[in-house]
Amino acid sequence: MRAAAFIIGPQDGSGAGIMDLCLGIGFCHVVHFSTIDQAEQQVTKTPVCFFVFAADVGPAQLNSVSKAIRFSRNRQVRYAPMVCFAENPGRGIVTTCIQAGFDDILVPPFSVKRVGGRLEAMLHNPVMFYETADYIGPDRRNRTGQEELTHTDRGKGGDHRRIEFIRDVDNGISILRNDFRQATRHQVPERFNGSPGATQSA
Repeated sequence: MRAAAFIIGPQDGSGAGIMDLCLGIGFCHVVHFSTIDQAEQQVTKTPVCFFVFAADVGPAQLNSVSKAIRFSRNRQVRYAPMVCFAENPGRGIVTTCIQAGFDDILVPPFSVKRVGGRLEAMLHNPVMFYETADYIGPDRRNRTGQEELTHTDRGKGGDHRRIEFIRDVDNGISILRNDFRQATRHQVPERFNGSPGATQSA
């Protein structure tokens, strides 16, 4: 695969296992993540970089690194695929990943064929992201199995952008649509405080 993979996880254990898996899938460049500057430099060589997290790094690191990625000044990094490998994905990890804008959460079995297919599906196909003041990622209001995060008042949120793009290993991120949606403003009718039966003057 003509793409890079950054591993966010321990040097041994789960992190080492994910690195071996990424090498088996055929990523042309696989390293442990250190800084966002490192990633912003790498996309000049391999326009698509996958950010692959081990769930056992914990919520704090999941949050801090994913935020640095999703709010990067570099578009190739900001819209890059983020996936999390979770042996036993508890509610806390799943909620953290959804709120952080992850593309996918992968659970065992972690075979080269199965994982490779899931990652390949993130390339060359249209992807829809939503951007608000504090969130960039897939539509988190309707993620399967996360009823507690589903909004009943769909379409009544704040100002946001809806970005449709394609990830291509040769060209990186190509924007297809960039729509700004303004928050719905609910009009409150004026009240007339005159006496009963009175009418408003023009």
